[in-house]
Amino acid sequence: MKDLHTKIALQLYTVREHLKTPQGVEHSLKKIHDIGYQAVELAGITCLDDVSLRRLFDAYQLTCCSMHVSIAQVADGLDNTIERMNILGCSHIAVAWSGPEYRTVEGVRQLAQILDRAGKRLRESGLMLSYHNHKFEFEKIGEYVMLEHLLRLTDPQYLMLELDVCWAQLGGANPAAWIRKAQGRIWAAHYKDATIKNDAPVLAEVGEGNLDWPGIIQASEEANVAVYIVEQDTCERDSFDSIAISYRNLRALGAQ
Repeated sequence: MKDLHTKIALQLYTVREHLKTPQGVEHSLKKIHDIGYQAVELAGITCLDDVSLRRLFDAYQLTCCSMHVSIAQVADGLDNTIERMNILGCSHIAVAWSGPEYRTVEGVRQLAQILDRAGKRLRESGLMLSYHNHKFEFEKIGEYVMLEHLLRLTDPQYLMLELDVCWAQLGGANPAAWIRKAQGRIWAAHYKDATIKNDAPVLAEVGEGNLDWPGIIQASEEANVAVYIVEQDTCERDSFDSIAISYRNLRALGAQ
């Protein structure tokens, strides 16, 4: 990401409804480029092989800064994952989800062992592994919340944290405080917002909800977070309009 003029990237899951055909992927990548994004995080494109996808990324001047993967893809399929990363020019992957079996003291210990082993191998190849959180990682398991257990049980050399600031807030945590707490272990952060409608949380474009963005961005800068990845799991307007709003708002808030 050092050669980019902005830290702001897009998680492609946000526009997934447009990524079901090769033509849809190309049209979407052009729109993403035209909005101003220079990097994307890959998730769930199955209609193109990685070589074809890399050609499209290059054609629209988009860096594949990261890729979401499953636990199985790092536990049992790491050779294939590394091959894919090399084809895509991607130096970072994030495990996107852990099942209920890992949400106990023993389970999180097993998860830590899996991630440490994979992270060591990736680091030896010049690549990087992170864990991406949702809300449940902020539920206490004994003395600590699950995410604290995971960071305590893993080697900082081998496992980073891709902190989703909105899920952290909805899980009862303070995103800026967590960025500072995990300083040195956050290469990328997921940026999305949330508001309340009919007494329930609703995901929103960055800057259109209730999160403290000046505080989050300041903490991210102080912690040397390299990439701010816009993601919005559900959009109330057209998803391309949503990602454009998030991009503009982040630039207006001072994100570079």
